[in-house]
Amino acid sequence: LVCGSVPSFLRAANRNGFKACYLLAAAPALLLVLLMQRIPPGAGEQAMDFSMLVLSGAILAVGIIVPGISASFILLYLGTYEGILKGLATGAFDVLTPVGIGFLAAAVLCVKALAYLFEHYHEYAYYTSLGLLLGSMLLIFPPPGSGFTLLLDLVVLLGGFLVVFCFERKKERR
Repeated sequence: LVCGSVPSFLRAANRNGFKACYLLAAAPALLLVLLMQRIPPGAGEQAMDFSMLVLSGAILAVGIIVPGISASFILLYLGTYEGILKGLATGAFDVLTPVGIGFLAAAVLCVKALAYLFEHYHEYAYYTSLGLLLGSMLLIFPPPGSGFTLLLDLVVLLGGFLVVFCFERKKERR
């Protein structure tokens, strides 16, 4: 589904035309997310401490505010996604409080900064977001299967892409 939004994302990023230098903004963002691979998958699951929950809250805020970032992908990779969902379901203040602190702090910092960046550096801001989006997809993209599993994976990938792509095209026509 996320892959299907990339063409519309690129159209928005290139509304004033494309320049190769915009790709320079995507590279560090992609690298930043890929560096997260050095953190073992699920590391946050074992370390659901205050700082990991604050970081997870900040990731949630950035994922909501910055276009194209999939916070759930990153939280799944870190292993904190399920713990946060359980905390929400049970009303666990020991989970929700640090997540809320991280969320609010990141939201306050991001909103002003991003409004400025998207207004004054539209294309660079979009390409930075694109790098973050692609990196977050690569973090949790499963290794390819073989035989029927590979075929099924490709059909589901193509189906998800087409669903979002068609919805985005229909939305743009309106």
